[in-house]
Formats: sequence, C-alpha cells, structure tokens
Amino acid sequence: MTRPSLQAVTVKRPCPSCDSKTIPVMRLMLFRHPHCVACRSRVGFTWASELVFHLLTNMPIALISLVLILTEGFAVGAGVGFGLLCLLVFLFARTAPLQVKAARPG
Repeated sequence: MTRPSLQAVTVKRPCPSCDSKTIPVMRLMLFRHPHCVACRSRVGFTWASELVFHLLTNMPIALISLVLILTEGFAVGAGVGFGLLCLLVFLFARTAPLQVKAARPG
C-alpha cells in the first residue's frame, strides 16, 4: 500500500487577492505570514481577529491549565491546555479572515 504524500494531506485556504487555494493552514497556525504561490503576496490575519483570538482564547486556556495543574497535576493541566490551544488555533486558522500583508510586484 502506498502512503499519500504530504502535499495531498495539507489543508489550504484561498488567497484573498487571487482566490487560488495555495495558503497552507499549518503556516497560518504558527502565525507566520506565508506567501501565495500564484500571486506571490504575503498573507496574514487581520489585526482585529488576532487581537480577539489572543484575548479570548489564550488567557482562558492559561487560567484553565493553571487551575488543572494546581488541582490535578502537571501532566493533566499541561495536556489539556496544549490540546485546547492546538484545537482552537487550528479552527482559527481555518476560519479567520485573511488579508494581504505585502503585495509583491510581478
């Protein structure tokens, strides 16, 4: 049985300037600004959506993790916090509005 290539598994989002599906969600999850392969523009999140994400998700996750670490132990608190963070970052990268950060000539 052949294994699928990583390119086939990678989830991509459409570019806001040229509408081609070339923006990898994994690079968006790391809050990097990936380049569109088709139009070569740099893409990122809008500043308002990043602010809302950081204030409404990171702080509650940190508090929940801290409470779980103090009551249940380090492994449970760290595991739950990391799992919640990964899940919410993936959902944010899939659904948040994108904007062109820097257009490249060409």
